[in-house]
Amino acid sequence: MKTLIIMRHGHAESGGIFSADIKRNLDERGKSDVARMAEKFASKKELPQLIICSAANRTAETCRIFTESAGYKGDIQYFSELYHASAALLIEHILMLPDSIENVMFIGHNPGVSKTIKSLLQVPFEEMPTSGLAILKLPENKWVEIGTEPAFLDAYYFPKQNQS
Repeated sequence: MKTLIIMRHGHAESGGIFSADIKRNLDERGKSDVARMAEKFASKKELPQLIICSAANRTAETCRIFTESAGYKGDIQYFSELYHASAALLIEHILMLPDSIENVMFIGHNPGVSKTIKSLLQVPFEEMPTSGLAILKLPENKWVEIGTEPAFLDAYYFPKQNQS
């Protein structure tokens, strides 16, 4: 059984008409939400062996805050092609993972992250909010075989569920 953790980047500052979307950074709410999600995750779940992240500023910043807050010290790979990647492209990256990796995390953008979760669960899934984090258990033992059976949603964290 493999574990796939999918996180959407934190809430970002609004871009002006002359700013490039890929260069948008997290706003204060986004930074705070990501840190809270990382702390909640790290207190209950095993940290991933590998993090794969879009190279956009807001996903890279999400990754930095997540790793610092959760105490993650493992490998991180950044890919420019994951910026607003489709579910098909995200799944293509998953299929190429070595089987020695049991637990991997992707940090990316909607709609790709939500559609990837929906595709693997094989049931309807709502749009993931910013800083949302889903943990899927995949019944297959090889990454190349994922999708042959539905995944199981082991946990789902998002900022508004944790507000007092």
